[in-house]
Amino acid sequence: MKWRPIVCFSTLIPALCCYAQVAAAAQSTLDLIKSRGVVTVCADPDNLPFSSSKLNPPGLDIEVAQAIAKQLNVKLDYYWYATNHGKRALRQLSEGNCDIFMGLPADPDAADSNPRILLSQPYYSGGFTPILPTGSKAATIADLEAKDVGVQMVTVPDVVLFNEGYSRRLFRTAAEVFSAVSKGEIEAGVITAPVAGWLARNNPNAGVRVSPETRADFVYPMGVGVRKQDTDLKAAVDKAITTIRADGRLQQILERYGVPQLKADGQKQTTKTAQADSASPSDAQASPGEASQSAGTISAPTSAKDIAAGRGLYRQACYKCHGPEGVSGGTIKDARKYTGTDAEFLNLVRNGRSGTAMPAWKGILSDTEIMQIRAYIKQLPKD
Repeated sequence: MKWRPIVCFSTLIPALCCYAQVAAAAQSTLDLIKSRGVVTVCADPDNLPFSSSKLNPPGLDIEVAQAIAKQLNVKLDYYWYATNHGKRALRQLSEGNCDIFMGLPADPDAADSNPRILLSQPYYSGGFTPILPTGSKAATIADLEAKDVGVQMVTVPDVVLFNEGYSRRLFRTAAEVFSAVSKGEIEAGVITAPVAGWLARNNPNAGVRVSPETRADFVYPMGVGVRKQDTDLKAAVDKAITTIRADGRLQQILERYGVPQLKADGQKQTTKTAQADSASPSDAQASPGEASQSAGTISAPTSAKDIAAGRGLYRQACYKCHGPEGVSGGTIKDARKYTGTDAEFLNLVRNGRSGTAMPAWKGILSDTEIMQIRAYIKQLPKD
């Protein structure tokens, strides 16, 4: 009869394990955060003024996350992941690698596109705003209609100002736009507001000022993302943001990074929209006749050297929208499945496509470079 206690003990072990698993599952994320004394934030390791893994300075998003952690009475830990990977970066939150994700647009459209995420109340207003020479009398986007306006390619201002007929100059980065305004190469720029403030703060002799007056549709309230089921964590984050706003800590953080307090002027589009819609083919995309006329004389190169050059150019100019190896992920048509002729491809990339996010690359990429990109795309597998 001595075996009975042994049998009972062996059957008790899985029962206790099962109970522990159920108890853990029943515990909310906020409870787990408080029990372990740590909340983890997902952030980009090299994206000042927003975040930096060097923590010197940490970036405005990290400082706000630190303040939130302090309000929760826990420490802040970091999960570094480059945000230029887009949805893959955001997936780190839903996969449980972090508890909070800073700097997400707190608007209905963003919430609809990310059904697995809850967004906190905004902690600041981001978006895009004008940068101007210090002596310029311009202030709003509408004041820039007759000027050469620098924009970062494949951004909201790039697409909107193109569609509305503004004279745009395309640059690869916001810093390049800032530099061009500083050197007098362009009359104005429209770039991400926190980046504009950060650059102006760190370059006081550049002769560039940041105007806080921008369009209503260029302003985005930025919040903290949590997983859909973490309603109690969202409530705690909301409460923390309310507290650090009320006691002035939030404003102090924003001021340290030069973040402008944006003023929406209410303008959402100008009369130039109609002009852009009726623009000639040379202003938007080539007409079918023009493309077919040159179809027999233009062809992409086939050498390994040109394909390698095209691969590098694709990564610089096309990757963000059309994805790695021409696979976009479904939001934009795969570049590898383009069915037009080489001549049509050249005209499309040269002149952009009105009403879409496709900008005009004329003046940035030479025809040779465009054809090298075409050569790279043509040799990609179609499936």
